[in-house]
Amino acid sequence: MDQKSFPELGYAKFEAVISKAELASVRASIAEIIRTGAQNAGGKCWDDVQHMGEEDIPHGGLLALHQASPTHMKLAVDRIRCSSIILDSTFSSRYREMFFQLVGAEKMEHFGIAHNMVRVDLPNQYKEEDKRLSLPWHQESAYYKMQASDRSSIVLWIPVFDCLKDDGCLELLSGSHKLGVIEHESTYMDPDNRRNLRQIAKGNYEDEFEHVCVEGEAGDIVINHFNTLHRSGRNVNKRIRYTLLARASNIFCEGFQG
Repeated sequence: MDQKSFPELGYAKFEAVISKAELASVRASIAEIIRTGAQNAGGKCWDDVQHMGEEDIPHGGLLALHQASPTHMKLAVDRIRCSSIILDSTFSSRYREMFFQLVGAEKMEHFGIAHNMVRVDLPNQYKEEDKRLSLPWHQESAYYKMQASDRSSIVLWIPVFDCLKDDGCLELLSGSHKLGVIEHESTYMDPDNRRNLRQIAKGNYEDEFEHVCVEGEAGDIVINHFNTLHRSGRNVNKRIRYTLLARASNIFCEGFQG
């Protein structure tokens, strides 16, 4: 699959874009943050994490922290989401070179990136996290109106570790971007506290378009059009799903709002 299929399908996958060295740096930063959180939590959590291998800490370490102290776990997740070393991977100049034509830009200088973030998703067995992080079928254009345009913008998904179907990989409806912007219903996943606002596409489109699960190995990049209907799969594995995300646009596109 390459960018030639993107106009028809509304998504594409590019393999091994992020180098092993870059991934190692991101994973080491995640492990350091979790290790610090476990040390602050102390007790059995710190004892367990000290004896974990470096590759196990992003998964087993965060789950141990969650069990010992949800407060320390949430602080660790916030630190991961704000880490400049980790977020640097969402601003590579390679993306400008690879994708500027996909957003309709005439030259690379017109390619812009905004709304970059890190998603940290626990396995779905953790009910409170499942409810909080659940993302039903939606279009990205229902969430991001500023620094974007539904006519040109794309989403970049970068798995930090292999993300297969059991890890809750990206699911989408192939070709659904051709619908244009559709109506969504706004709802809070935590209505009592009015937290975790979600935009849920109105109507059932699964019979109209092919349902695709886009598995990705660490360092791949999956892109989808802002109007492609998509959702996160269910993480039935015992690993944490770490995903780097960014939204890219042609900043001179009609409809772009700053």
